[in-house]
Amino acid sequence: MQKLLGASAQDHTLLKDLDHFYTNILRNVVPEKCDHDDVVSRYQSVVGAIISVQRSLPISALSYLIDINVEEIHAVLDRLQPVIVLGGDNVPRVYHESFPDYLTDQARCKDPLLRIDPRMRHTQIATRCFEIMDQHLKYNILRLGGPVRFMSNEDGLKEDGVTDEQFQEKIPQQLCYACVYWVNHLEIANIEDLDLMNGLEKFVDEHMLHWFEVLSRTWLTVLFVLP
Repeated sequence: MQKLLGASAQDHTLLKDLDHFYTNILRNVVPEKCDHDDVVSRYQSVVGAIISVQRSLPISALSYLIDINVEEIHAVLDRLQPVIVLGGDNVPRVYHESFPDYLTDQARCKDPLLRIDPRMRHTQIATRCFEIMDQHLKYNILRLGGPVRFMSNEDGLKEDGVTDEQFQEKIPQQLCYACVYWVNHLEIANIEDLDLMNGLEKFVDEHMLHWFEVLSRTWLTVLFVLP
C-alpha cells in the first residue's frame, strides 16, 4: 500500500496512476532490472497465456498449453492476486480488462521485461496447440464400436458405453481447446516461425481427418466442457 500511495503521489493523472499500480504489482514477480531469464520467461508465458487464450482454462489445462508445470504457474499467480483472480474452479481470470491493455501497450508498459508481446504469445500457444494435437489425435480416438449414424453425439456415446470420465480421458480439455482455437492463435502468430510452420505442416499432412473426427463427435461437448 505504501508503494502504491507513493506512486500515486508522483503523478495524479488517472491513467498513469493505474499504470503505476500495475507496474508495482508486477514487480512482485519480476523485480526491476531482473537478470533471471527463467523468472521473466515464466512470467511472460503464464500471464501472456492468460490474457491471450480465447476461453478461460483451469490451471491444469493451461499447464499443458504453455508447457509449464502447475506449481510454477501458482508461483506466478500467488503474487498477482490483485490483478488475476483464481476462482474456486481453479480458473485464472483477469480482474479488469484494463490490465491486458496495459501489458500490451509499449507506451504504457515501458519495461520490456514486464510487457507482453501478443504476437510472440500467440505463436507460442499456436505451436503448443499443434504439439498437443499431434500427441493426442488419432483414428477413432474414442474407440467407438462402429459408425454412429443418425444419432446425436450423446446417443452415440451412450450406445458405445463411453462415460463422461472416459470421454475426458480421451479428449482432455487442452485437446478440446487446441482443436477449436488453434486457428484463432495462428491468425495473430508469426507465420515465419519455423516450429510453428513445421507443426502446421505435420497437422495438415497427418491429422486433418482425426481433427474432423474430434470436432464432428464432440463439438457440443467441447463448447460446454470448457469454462
